Amino acid sequence: MRIRLVLVLLGLILSSPCPALAVPIDVGGSLAFGVGGGSGPNVNLVGNSRGFTVNGFTDEVDAFLGPFGCRPCQAGAPINVNVVALGTSVRGSATLDGKTFGLGGLDSPGVLNLFLSGAPFFAPPLNVAPLVALTSPVNFVGDFLHVDDPSLPPFTQQMLDEQLRAAATATVVLKRFDGPCGPSAVGCWDLASATYELTPTPEPTTLFLLGTTMAGIGLARWRHRRTRASSASIAHAVSAARR
Repeated sequence: MRIRLVLVLLGLILSSPCPALAVPIDVGGSLAFGVGGGSGPNVNLVGNSRGFTVNGFTDEVDAFLGPFGCRPCQAGAPINVNVVALGTSVRGSATLDGKTFGLGGLDSPGVLNLFLSGAPFFAPPLNVAPLVALTSPVNFVGDFLHVDDPSLPPFTQQMLDEQLRAAATATVVLKRFDGPCGPSAVGCWDLASATYELTPTPEPTTLFLLGTTMAGIGLARWRHRRTRASSASIAHAVSAARR
């Protein structure tokens, strides 16, 4: 009976609506940086709510792209994985709540800010494969600043800030260069690409409630089993005494 009651409470908790205000948008997608650029957009984000999407390019002049410090780098050298893209660094378009916002211009109705940071990689020895991929989790912080309605005149618009949330993984691919590399080195590593994969993160409050409820279920089952074990022990003792 107790377990059934807890299951009912769990269903009510998970089905209850959460307040829409101040709730970050969980995003998935990728940021891909190839040497020499590419023909397609390299920032692609999809949110799990409010129809949020981003399709755009990074401006390497404005953005700080840490992995590009290995152009080239020697074995054992640290490779920075940090990325900072602010303001006009990301150009393109974003959608939110059925509205489309231009990104990157001085008068654009939307601005995307992205921060990725983590411990540096270290270039491996040169006696391994000619192409090496280094992967590690990194921290992600982002926000989308936008006017409330891009169709309204500029002087009537209000700026809003949407926080973006994701778990991120950095993958840096290095290619070996066997020719002269610097004044005293022969052979080094050169950056081939850097990719950051974003995965939506679960809502912390939901996880806490779910964990608390599951703990309650476990406690109820433990008490039920303990009560049954105690009853069995008492019955056994009474039976033994009668003999």
